[in-house]
Amino acid sequence: MNETLDAFFQLPIPMHPALLPEVMNGLDRCLQYYVIKSKSGCGSRNTFVPTMPALTRCTIGSKFQDFGKKKEKSPNSQKRNPQVATNGDSSFGIPQLCVRINTLQWILGEFDVLEKRIITLLRNSESAHAEDFSNGLANKFELSPSACLEGIQQLCEAAAYRVVFRDLSHVLWDGLYVGDPSSSRIEPFIQNLSGT
Repeated sequence: MNETLDAFFQLPIPMHPALLPEVMNGLDRCLQYYVIKSKSGCGSRNTFVPTMPALTRCTIGSKFQDFGKKKEKSPNSQKRNPQVATNGDSSFGIPQLCVRINTLQWILGEFDVLEKRIITLLRNSESAHAEDFSNGLANKFELSPSACLEGIQQLCEAAAYRVVFRDLSHVLWDGLYVGDPSSSRIEPFIQNLSGT
């Protein structure tokens, strides 16, 4: 973007202020496209959340009087098939998502710097007049900041869902409703989540 602005203000034309809103509009659209590409394919809640397990271990053939009896547990009854969703893109690991989040956050912080730079370049151009600075709205990005915020939100949600429902699924989902209720507790999941 800096190179584009430098090249624009080095053009030997007398109408930099008149064309600047068009340049800003083009840069704004390019940034929006970048944000869309950054968040595309990262996944959503439906990508990572597996189907909910049944709320009971009872089968259709079980009878009410069998509830009081303890059943022998076989070694195979303690293990379930993993409920990990597999339709997410493997190129979107947590480090990749964090890099994208940080990039969008950096871009969001650079809008003010870029707008000040544009005003400086406009002041230094030979074709600028005093009335060109009275309307500061022509030098602002209109849609890119909100697109960055939306992209950061979506990438953060994708990272959170990935951590809980994919990376820690062996603790949360694979341990849910396995064995008796006393062995299916949230404490192991919280310990793994907090890294202790």
